[in-house]
This record gives sequence, C-alpha cells and structure tokens, in this order.
Amino acid sequence: MKKTLSINLNGIAFNIDEDAYQTLKQYISEISAHYNTDEDKEVIKDIEARIAEVDKIRDYVIAN
Repeated sequence: MKKTLSINLNGIAFNIDEDAYQTLKQYISEISAHYNTDEDKEVIKDIEARIAEVDKIRDYVIAN
C-alpha cells in the first residue's frame, strides 16, 4: 500500500500518494524556476489554483 500525504493547494486540502506528491513538487519547482521574478509569483499562484480547481472538478465527476 502506498503512503499518502495531505497537501494544501490554494486553500484546498488534498490527499495524494507519495509518487503524485513528488511529481507535483517537481512540476511546481520547475515552474518556480522559470517564473522567478516578484511579478511572476502571481503566475505561480494562479497555476497552483488551477491545479486545485481541476482536481476538485475531477473528484466531483468521479463521485457522481
């Protein structure tokens, strides 16, 4: 059984497995390296918000 972690994206709590966490962490790290100015911090927040939004929608669709 895979280990699960609780994370927070844009104020929304998610439980994800360790492999998904590592993938997400790497992705966010890469976009943070690309968007690395003070003005770009908003872009990173928007991307994280969209990831959380899409995952919530996916969870809703699966549940219904």
